[in-house]
Amino acid sequence: MASAPRLAIDFGTSHTVAVCEWRDGEGRPLLFDASPLLPSAVLADAAGRLLVGRDAVRAGRTDPGSLEPYPKRRIDEGSILLGRTEVAVVDVVAAVLRRCADEAVRVAGHPIGELVLTHPAAWGPRRREVLVDAAGRAGLPRPALLAEPVAAATYFTTVLARSVPTGAAVIVYDFGAGTFDAAVLRRRPDGGWDVADSQGLADLGGIDLDGIVVERVRAAVAASDVQRWQRLTQPGTVSDLRHRQSLWEEARAAKEQLSRRSTAGLHLPIFERDVHVTREEFESAANATIERTVALTAATMSSSGLDPGQVAGLFLVGGASRVPLVTTSLHRWLGLAPTIIEQPELVVAQGALLATVAGTGRTAAAPPHVIPVSAPFSPANGAPTPGQPVAPVGPPTRPALARRRRRSTWIGAVAVALVLVAAVVVAVVVRANRQPPLSAQGLANEQVIQSPPLRAFARPWLDHVTACEQRTPDTYGGRATEYVACAGDGWEVQFRALHDRNERNLSRDQRVEAYDGIREVFTGERPESGTLVRYVYGPRLLVIYWDDDDSAMVGDLITAGDSDLDFSALLRVWEEHVR
Repeated sequence: MASAPRLAIDFGTSHTVAVCEWRDGEGRPLLFDASPLLPSAVLADAAGRLLVGRDAVRAGRTDPGSLEPYPKRRIDEGSILLGRTEVAVVDVVAAVLRRCADEAVRVAGHPIGELVLTHPAAWGPRRREVLVDAAGRAGLPRPALLAEPVAAATYFTTVLARSVPTGAAVIVYDFGAGTFDAAVLRRRPDGGWDVADSQGLADLGGIDLDGIVVERVRAAVAASDVQRWQRLTQPGTVSDLRHRQSLWEEARAAKEQLSRRSTAGLHLPIFERDVHVTREEFESAANATIERTVALTAATMSSSGLDPGQVAGLFLVGGASRVPLVTTSLHRWLGLAPTIIEQPELVVAQGALLATVAGTGRTAAAPPHVIPVSAPFSPANGAPTPGQPVAPVGPPTRPALARRRRRSTWIGAVAVALVLVAAVVVAVVVRANRQPPLSAQGLANEQVIQSPPLRAFARPWLDHVTACEQRTPDTYGGRATEYVACAGDGWEVQFRALHDRNERNLSRDQRVEAYDGIREVFTGERPESGTLVRYVYGPRLLVIYWDDDDSAMVGDLITAGDSDLDFSALLRVWEEHVR
């Protein structure tokens, strides 16, 4: 007799993935319109009914005001206005979960017996409770809540059979369509995971890479016909709304093709012509975006106190992690070879299912990163009743899972080898250091700096500071030939030209040794290459120091006045301007 289906749902910003197991063996991704990726979009139609997935996206082309394409981003809001209908956020989430459950029941032929829902590691009790309530309103059984990086780590150490000894750590790099997250996890003696640190970028995802492709297209055609391009970017008719949707679908497909080929073509609606984008063009434009994610990953490693020698794996999750430049940049910055798979979008949902044991309702990882909801739901109101907590147990072992491990390990090894070859090829490509012209304010600040090399080193900041001034060059023991300080918003940035590289090395070592500084793990091209160190100067000032391998230029980013910036925030300021 078939057992009750087990269902794991990864409710994502742009897409939701559900994996179901309804027979003894491995779970299978559910298909929605022949795809394992269900758009998380929800739309309220004229009758107040909630449409989900591609049905919502299609209806939204003619009624965009009633569509919410990214409900996960609205998780902190009590309600959402969809057209003229105000809908509780928990009901919007419940509609997505119910769509997954309906498909699971249709395929399995039985009601769901066990449910796991994933969530970002940084989510607190209030956000997790929205998931709990949504599952109840969707008529689903009580869920176990599992942190997304824990689910990903479970997948890589079971399906791909990656060995991670007790005390060692893994890094999960999750580049989804709508957001980016980096997490460091340590292996516990019981086989579970502790999240040592996690950080994210809520405003950056694969959609931004699609936008880079759209921008390349705009640069190629907009000048020849501004009015037609405005119809694509500011549609005023139902037909033009469809054209804009088609443009972004073409851009996404071209981005994915550039992960496999050196060039991609896309059809441009309204213009009725084909445009080609090369991988080199795309990577040149996407480099700053991708390196934001890599810089945050490096910062997460540093803030977790992780020793690089303790890293047992760097795991790539999310569809945008397919872009070859991601692997190249991570390998260059961190010195680690990432582990990639064919379908990174499915990793979290599959790992969540593997972290539970069929028929027990128990999870393979203990709190705080797996939160078992011990109370059954009342379908009428979603309210739980008291119950007992769930104890952790080990991961499942099945013959089908063992076969898949061997197959996936071989595929993963081949994929990593191919990506590393591509990384070497990309690394030797020399690109011009194109920089946009400075604003009037930037030009005024540039005039304060006398040394041309120091001007080049300081250039990324000059549009974003209010004023620059010369200070006494020998303030730091006579090492500087020129010393310029510029004021920012809650911070100050200083630039110094030292006499030679030996003086630069002494300056670097002083910050590590005398001020007990912490070296960040990063490399790169001028002007940001070399060494970056974070340290505390005096009782309150936080400082990020960096220098340039090819010259004697150095910089200090310092918190100013009563600034409430911490090192993570300060590093984001540095990364935004320099990288």
